[in-house]
Amino acid sequence: MIVRSVVTLIATLTLCLLQSVAHADEFDREVAFDIAPQSLAAAILDFAGQSKIQVVTSGADLEQYHTGGLKGRYSVRVALRTLLSGTGLRFREVGSGTVSIERADSGPASRDRDGLSGANSQPASAAPRAAAEAGPALTEVIVTAQKRDERLQDVPVPVTVVKGDLLADNNQTSLQDYYNTIPGLSISETGSQGYQLLVIRGITTGVGHDPTVGVTIDDVPFGSAQNNGGNQLPDVDPNDLERIEVLRGPQGTLYGANSMGGLIRYVTKDPTAAGFSGNVTAGTSAVRNGAEAGYNFRASANIPLTRDLAVRISGYTRQDPGYIDNPVHHIDGINEEHASGGTLMAKWAPSEAFSLKVRALYQHTNSDGAADVSMGLGDLQQNFPPGIGGLTFTSQLYDAVVNARLGDVNLTSVTGYNSISLDASIDFTPEWGQFAEQHFSVPYAPIFVASSNRVFSQELRFAGSLGAALDWLAGGFYTYQKSTGGSDFAAQSITGAVPGELFVATATDNYREYAGFATLTYYCTDQFDIQFGGRQSHLESHSYGTNSGALVPGTPPALFLPQPPGSSDVFTYAVTPRLKISPDVMVYARVATGYRPGASNGTTPAFISNIPSEYKPDKTQNYELGVKADALEHRLSIDASVYYIDWKDIQVAISNPSGFAYSTNAGGAKSTGVELSITAQPLPGLTIGGWVDYDDAVLTQSAPPYSVYAPTGTRLPFSSRWSGNLSLLQEFPLAVAVTGFVGAQVSLVGDRLGEFPACSSPTALSLCPSAAAPRQDYPNYTQTNLRAGAKYGPWTTHLFINNVTDRRGLIGGGAGAFPPNAVEYIRPRTVGLNVSRSF
Repeated sequence: MIVRSVVTLIATLTLCLLQSVAHADEFDREVAFDIAPQSLAAAILDFAGQSKIQVVTSGADLEQYHTGGLKGRYSVRVALRTLLSGTGLRFREVGSGTVSIERADSGPASRDRDGLSGANSQPASAAPRAAAEAGPALTEVIVTAQKRDERLQDVPVPVTVVKGDLLADNNQTSLQDYYNTIPGLSISETGSQGYQLLVIRGITTGVGHDPTVGVTIDDVPFGSAQNNGGNQLPDVDPNDLERIEVLRGPQGTLYGANSMGGLIRYVTKDPTAAGFSGNVTAGTSAVRNGAEAGYNFRASANIPLTRDLAVRISGYTRQDPGYIDNPVHHIDGINEEHASGGTLMAKWAPSEAFSLKVRALYQHTNSDGAADVSMGLGDLQQNFPPGIGGLTFTSQLYDAVVNARLGDVNLTSVTGYNSISLDASIDFTPEWGQFAEQHFSVPYAPIFVASSNRVFSQELRFAGSLGAALDWLAGGFYTYQKSTGGSDFAAQSITGAVPGELFVATATDNYREYAGFATLTYYCTDQFDIQFGGRQSHLESHSYGTNSGALVPGTPPALFLPQPPGSSDVFTYAVTPRLKISPDVMVYARVATGYRPGASNGTTPAFISNIPSEYKPDKTQNYELGVKADALEHRLSIDASVYYIDWKDIQVAISNPSGFAYSTNAGGAKSTGVELSITAQPLPGLTIGGWVDYDDAVLTQSAPPYSVYAPTGTRLPFSSRWSGNLSLLQEFPLAVAVTGFVGAQVSLVGDRLGEFPACSSPTALSLCPSAAAPRQDYPNYTQTNLRAGAKYGPWTTHLFINNVTDRRGLIGGGAGAFPPNAVEYIRPRTVGLNVSRSF
């Protein structure tokens, strides 16, 4: 592995030297821009000084416009286009190193070769007629995936962006509603426990293990790094979201633990002192087999208090209609869900060199029953005992972000704290009902689950440039996480009384991470650069718990001995050479690593020996080639990549000869795949997007003694070999000042396999000889969504139909799952209407 890395480094440095003879013209040249939000007139002065480009104006009053600023490395053309975006102004090259900014109505102009809303030295008549009739270019997307502002087109990482406004229009409030629109992402619902297992590029060994996908809200880590409290997602209302960025492949260098498969970044909307604005949305929805209608109401306002201080306040409440019936107990719509929350954010920017942003976010969700369908009953039915299957989820997040310019160095401090509490219940009667009858003479055996997570994090980073050829970023990170949880396997009567406990388990996980990280980007030429990144992390963890109940008689707590704390050190790195063949075509290679933290094995019985006190971190190493390109005057965009991920020392749960389960490191896996995404605007108002994804994620080495049957070559859980998506959106004029739109989206989710099957002899000291039961199959399915609406000034009306064909796409439960007597489907056909007004 080290030899391959050294060879990769030598090859990229050699390519760097070869590319040093390349040359770009004045407007293709890349510059490190740092332009603060301000009036356009002031921003253009900064642009001219930093780019060494002379700018003249021709009847355009720049003072009346405000720009959001620009920070990052861009070509001169792209930078000027970004600053002029939304102003109705254009620019024209009038000589070597000189541009003129003009009103868009000052005369005809053709597009320059970078697709800008400006003009080059050619007259408009020289442009091909087909290009002139094809309509505007695709909208430029700016992301912060690498902790700096960059065009999505320029980021040498596979990133998919989901716009928050689109999710709000379609009332897609849960990741389950739109995960199948994102390449490489899979999800498994785990019912009333409130967990969602996220999988990117097939990197997972199933439910019950530490997360392999990281989650952040504006760079604040959300949730626990370990399984006790991990795999819980925020319920951020889409009205508060600017966008969601999904990064595929290991991201351990910049984002640390648990991003070994990828990362999901929720990026929220910021307050701005530029002016007052707001939005109010109200809507209703109905679902197939729904007991009653749903509703949603959202409101937000951006309020400038002074020229330096602004606040953003938002709130929402919604009812998602229930569609699961319990015919045994005559309850309809048992999984009806209620959610509410809000955000209060303030941003103070007394100067261009300093800003402070603080936020408080609150979310609360509850339902009386889970969206589980009991096997053996009719469509969308369950037979759980009354009061079992409910869920209450509450999360809070508080953070403070400081940005300061210290001479030529930019400082960013991100301080965050989030708390998550969850209470849920699960029906375990088919498995343990006999014990409830035997010990307490009652028929039901529910499990009551409760967990609480507290996460504090602090990141401090600095960024700057050393001359024109080197950009750098360096920082430190600290987090302390405490997760407590308990599972009460109870006995319950018909009336709901609980006469006793069959088994009670509690667990507490304490986790700390100290890390230092850095990235260096060396620009060999304007076209070729190499990014080097490294992160050294020191991890400390301590897990402990208790076991008691009627099924463990004569075993006082003293016989369960806590294991000592565990600690480990992990180094992750990334090497990313990038070649810009032209301003519109970029190819890159990437070698990157990610990891999950280890932990102690908690509490083990004193009478069992030879159990390791802890399990160590496991690690993925990713090899990738990618290309991003724009063509046809920026009306066609292509993003493609091929990858190979090597996963070593996988964290696995195994059983010793006495049947006691614990975690250790053993075995290996690989994930090999191809991803291709295309977006186009072939006709005025028409946008077509699509992607196809192939992923082969399998074990390369089984791990004896294994408590599950998983020999070499076994597919990893919940990963589709083939998946794809096709979307169309057509906008058209309906009347004066009224624009209509219609859209459709078809998603294909390929066949998946569930949890590894239980071993037929789990206490054996050799490799499990066979499976005790078949592995759950999740068949492929296709989901179709339609939408239509109209925009009139500040008003927008949006009609949507999700899952038009009412498919039962299976995404959780079944054999090997928990509970094993139920399954989970995607939401049935849902029809809704939203009306919103911006002001």
